[in-house]
Amino acid sequence: MIGDKDKYSWMLQGVVDDTPHARHLVLLSADGVAQGASHGLDERPLKAIAATVAGLQSLSRATGLIVGPQTTHEWKQTLIEFDHGLVFVVAAGKGSYLAAAAGPDVDMQQISFNMQQLVTRLGRELTAPARTEASPRRSAASGPASGQPPRPARVVPILNDMLASVPKATRAILVQPDGMPGGASEGMSADIADLFAAAMHGLQGLSKSTGPFAGLHGSPQLRQTVVEFSHGWLVSISTQDGGSLAAMAEPDGDIGELAGRMQDLVLSSLRPAAQMARNA
Repeated sequence: MIGDKDKYSWMLQGVVDDTPHARHLVLLSADGVAQGASHGLDERPLKAIAATVAGLQSLSRATGLIVGPQTTHEWKQTLIEFDHGLVFVVAAGKGSYLAAAAGPDVDMQQISFNMQQLVTRLGRELTAPARTEASPRRSAASGPASGQPPRPARVVPILNDMLASVPKATRAILVQPDGMPGGASEGMSADIADLFAAAMHGLQGLSKSTGPFAGLHGSPQLRQTVVEFSHGWLVSISTQDGGSLAAMAEPDGDIGELAGRMQDLVLSSLRPAAQMARNA
């Protein structure tokens, strides 16, 4: 009789074989245990990948509290883009998720479709308790619960200009290399800016750690991390000084346009994030 891990591995390998430029596919439990993997991943790197991606999906879910004031924050997927490849992390059935690695030339629509098809098949196989959304008493986007008016974050006008140029874009923040906020768009409190910056700093670090999974490369260069929720989007792009520029949008926002505007801002500025804030 074929064991569950072997059965899942066979299914995972089928997706890799059917998707040009796909490299690896791993099925993981919410606590970071590999339940199956495509060919070519040894036990030690598989454990490292599982631990890293477990932290990544957990933090991705948690950032949903920042994206918008909803009573539930369903995480759908996280995409990490490097110069040498991409990593996809998606919810897979009850209490599990899929992590895929692919080359830079992969057809993103095709691999996403193939992964969703596999999720449907796995949904009939997996029986672990579901944990795909958080239901907090109070959204982090709403600010402090006390009666005191929130202290505003330092405003960087060029972030307001960027948001104004992209319909449905909502908020943005510059994050310094040490994880502290370098400035934000208008209307964000200092408390939320601190929380937002810390979350983006952690997300950037975990995203960088998936570089070896995306493919062998001497020094992986992280381009961006995109997180999709039922109630919005979150985009984080690395800045030249090792920090990041992050922005949010509503569910029907144009993420491609937002990411492009963010990249233009980072490339045209020719200044590190902290200096951008000081000169605002």
